Amino acid sequence: MIVVMFRYAFLLAASAVADAPKAAVPLLVAAVDGARS
Repeated sequence: MIVVMFRYAFLLAASAVADAPKAAVPLLVAAVDGARS
């Protein structure tokens, strides 16, 4: 049972790391756009 929970937590963390760059791109674009104007 603990192994299943650990595996789920690992998959969750892995997907979060994979999604982080995709979420950072629009944020970075918005920050650069805000700094320019």
